[in-house]
Amino acid sequence: MTGSRKTTLAFIIIIGIMLALGGVYFGLQQLPDLQNLFTPPPETVELTCAIGSEKRGFMANPTVARILEREARVKVEFVKKGTLEQISLPDEALYRFDCLWPSNDSAMELLAVLDDQNLPGYGPIDFKAERIFQSALVAYTRRDIADAFVAAGFTYQKDGKLYFADSAQLILAMLNAQTFGDLGYNPADKYPFYFDTADPRESNSGNMAWTTWFPSILSGQYPLSDEASLARVAPDLVAAFQGLPALEHSTGTLFETYTSNPLKKGIFIAYESQWVEHADPANFDLVRIYIDPTMMSVHPLIILKNEQDTPEVTAAKERLLDVMYTSPKLHKIALEEHGFISANPEMHTAIENYSQLVAASGLNMTNNPMPVPKSKITMVMTAFYMNPDLLTKFVTDPASLTIEEVMQVYAEYAEKGVGW
Repeated sequence: MTGSRKTTLAFIIIIGIMLALGGVYFGLQQLPDLQNLFTPPPETVELTCAIGSEKRGFMANPTVARILEREARVKVEFVKKGTLEQISLPDEALYRFDCLWPSNDSAMELLAVLDDQNLPGYGPIDFKAERIFQSALVAYTRRDIADAFVAAGFTYQKDGKLYFADSAQLILAMLNAQTFGDLGYNPADKYPFYFDTADPRESNSGNMAWTTWFPSILSGQYPLSDEASLARVAPDLVAAFQGLPALEHSTGTLFETYTSNPLKKGIFIAYESQWVEHADPANFDLVRIYIDPTMMSVHPLIILKNEQDTPEVTAAKERLLDVMYTSPKLHKIALEEHGFISANPEMHTAIENYSQLVAASGLNMTNNPMPVPKSKITMVMTAFYMNPDLLTKFVTDPASLTIEEVMQVYAEYAEKGVGW
């Protein structure tokens, strides 16, 4: 081979190498995912979150775990704790968690209330939150009981759904210790009538019934807004509560108690989302009765900002909150498999045919939510159920009760370890 041919061949080889390298560089610029072939994946951060029992199924869903690991780069260990327990945790216990996921929108307001009081054991709380899901609270019962209540005029049908015609009548029936027979189910039936709920001292669903629905209906206020009105209705409610049999500690357990025993008699209050996730109409002839206005439970995810956190953990918390709030994949799974309606309005348009999916899931999107009392009202009413002795002082002088006294009752109840 002559010198000129060798030079030409070498030139061609150099040009080819340069073009190949240029193509690789261009490809990496245009396809960022290819760069991951040459760089190790970012580390996944483990977080611990306290959640309400009704969201266990969602968080245990393997697809949800994969999405969080892929999109937020987090693994979440979840610990079941009732809403009231979550927001009542003193700092020493609170900061063992990276996030809280209660079942009540007022949880954020309650945290702020505690933050302002400078109570022993409760220091300043720095947190960030987004409303993730919402779910209606509904009454469930056997079909034969529902049919009897329709015939007696306590419920009525509208658009294929059952609603309470006058829930005040039934609440008063509970306060007056009436029986199912008194209410038209079976004249000879002496089984006591009451709304079965999870324990309002521990569970959000029961708490909303006993501190929002019942007091609002009895007072005629939506929402019940002042101490004087609360003082009028609280004694009868506390007396009725004290006369009840032991209540389940969580909404999930309450629902399972009825679905596992088709012959169990009663009307119980739980989340509508549980209808999608747990109810099996083939094995249990369960009927929903809607409350109008509807009690809506909003589920805010709260990330706790802890000065002891590393930058990596702080960033991981932010990613978790962002993905949980904005991921259409997660919100679609939450709806179709677990019965939660998105509390992020953007998801209603980001997910194709969202309203049709809600209807297909058998859920009811309400435009008439029941207003919720101020957090101090619900905190005080809850304290009465924990310690009825506090009610005596309140009835005598409603303005004299302090938040410190209320939180002392919470602390004493928590120390008993009942359900918590």
